[in-house]
Amino acid sequence: MNYMVTYLPDAERELTDIWLRAVNRTWVTQASSDLDRLLKSDPDGIGESRADGRRILFVTLLVALYRVQRDDCKVVITHSWEQF
Repeated sequence: MNYMVTYLPDAERELTDIWLRAVNRTWVTQASSDLDRLLKSDPDGIGESRADGRRILFVTLLVALYRVQRDDCKVVITHSWEQF
């Protein structure tokens, strides 16, 4: 089953800020693409569970906090940040 990945406005701004500050924007673009690809295919099977039905996924140095909406086949990324 494929899920649709969406970003809340805050998460989208956070990702944009990471990209704008990055020395190597290619890695941010690639990590974001990898993150989306993984979440589309198996959002419950990857990452780690957190409280309140949230999950967290680490891809390279990019981190995403997300929720899976199984009934709608959607993944909603609520926050994203860099892992140093």
